[in-house]
Amino acid sequence: MRYSGKIVRTPNNPRNWVTIACSRAAVCLFLILHSSHLSASSQTSPRSAYLRTGQFPGVRFNSGLTVCDEELLNGRWISRYWDSSGQIVADIQVDAERHQMETLPVDAFKLEMEGQELSGTWRWVGENESEVKNPDGLLVTVELESSTRPVRVRIRTLLSGGPVMVRWLEVTNTGQRPTAISNVSPWAGQLWHTPNYAERLPPNSEDIYDIGYAQYSKWGYEGAWRFDPVVNETKIISGERGKSGWGHPTFFARNNATGEWFAASLAWSANWKISVTSKVEKSTVDRSDSIDRPINEARLFFEMGPNSVDPVLRVLEPGEMVKTPETHILCMKADLDHVTQALADHVRRDILPRPPAEHVFDVEANHRGYIVDHETEAGIDREIDMAADIGAESFFIDAGWYGAEPNHWYDNTGDWYAGAWLPNDIAPIREYARKKGIRFGLWVEIEAAGAASKLRKEHPDWILTRNGQPIANGRHLDVGNPVVTKWMESEMARIIKKYDLDIFRID
Repeated sequence: MRYSGKIVRTPNNPRNWVTIACSRAAVCLFLILHSSHLSASSQTSPRSAYLRTGQFPGVRFNSGLTVCDEELLNGRWISRYWDSSGQIVADIQVDAERHQMETLPVDAFKLEMEGQELSGTWRWVGENESEVKNPDGLLVTVELESSTRPVRVRIRTLLSGGPVMVRWLEVTNTGQRPTAISNVSPWAGQLWHTPNYAERLPPNSEDIYDIGYAQYSKWGYEGAWRFDPVVNETKIISGERGKSGWGHPTFFARNNATGEWFAASLAWSANWKISVTSKVEKSTVDRSDSIDRPINEARLFFEMGPNSVDPVLRVLEPGEMVKTPETHILCMKADLDHVTQALADHVRRDILPRPPAEHVFDVEANHRGYIVDHETEAGIDREIDMAADIGAESFFIDAGWYGAEPNHWYDNTGDWYAGAWLPNDIAPIREYARKKGIRFGLWVEIEAAGAASKLRKEHPDWILTRNGQPIANGRHLDVGNPVVTKWMESEMARIIKKYDLDIFRID
């Protein structure tokens, strides 16, 4: 199965994607071996959080065989290490690297307020854990406050028991005046530290890390992923369409020396930016026995978060709290097939709403194709006949059923009434589908106002603009306008009720 990386949002669960998949037996063994480090709530489930106090307070997160260790170091909340095999690195071993951490981009999140980066200003407030439902998991909360600005941050980490963890921030303005988030990365830091990588690669190879990403943000190219080596450089991946679409706020990272994978995705449908940086060092050292021994090590760092051409992402009023988009990270040692299956398993289990029991998976037929914009009632009925013959359980009329003119579905959006080429409206087609035992649905692009639509002519003030100028060819409604939002909601309700739909689609 090929995972395209599409993001799915639902009203009840606005999360995005991630994963699950590991051996129950291996998890149970892991829990037994490390039970002395587990919190009480995790004794019966493969997820836990181990709190460290003292000079460098921190938390080790365990979910299935994934381990993520973080701590507060000189005002920075940093990532100490990740592991995909359940191995816990001894503190003495990690402590030896602490002096290096101070000079590396290992902050486990980034927050900038009014242009000021707050890394180095964080103070420990506390930590707590709770079991949550829908999706199920152990929610671990670390609370920090800034010593230079009236800002508190709750770092929320959801552990579901598999190779994926979910992270978001809750940022609170504790001051007496408004302030603004100018940049934020809910999760960041070091993914890999790979010492002695040359021993596990072909001779003279420095292709340690490969980064996979979607090449295009065009319809029909969702599966066109590309993998590039990243050696002593920073790879920038971004989405600048201003709305959700066919690009993916997602990257895959492959460690060619260890066989491990990271996959990270941001639950965000506006502009976004991902930065992945590789540092590779290779040298020799003269030992006392006069033998030159090679020394080589590599590290991979990342940041990802919402992005904007504006200097401000979000203004916070005094006392206001805002939740950032979630970051979903998979850490796994497996081949790409198992990684993508794990992602799909998580989407099915923790992201998508539970389907009705009577039809868990529908075989769907969509009328678009060779008839495209030449819809007629008889033509669509023939499509329904073919759908019934192949055993389809649902049938959709896609773009083209609405507006004043045929063959102009793109320009007709916003006028959600059947066109003159369907003189009997939609009801006879719906009933024909049901007679054939097939559920019926319609496609609507509720946020759009096409160039030829009455909606656009009657409400030019509803069009989304920047600096007074329409964006995206003037086709998109301003959903930040409460009048527009109210119309959209009422229009969706009207369409569903009028056409007695079994399924309503916005894609």
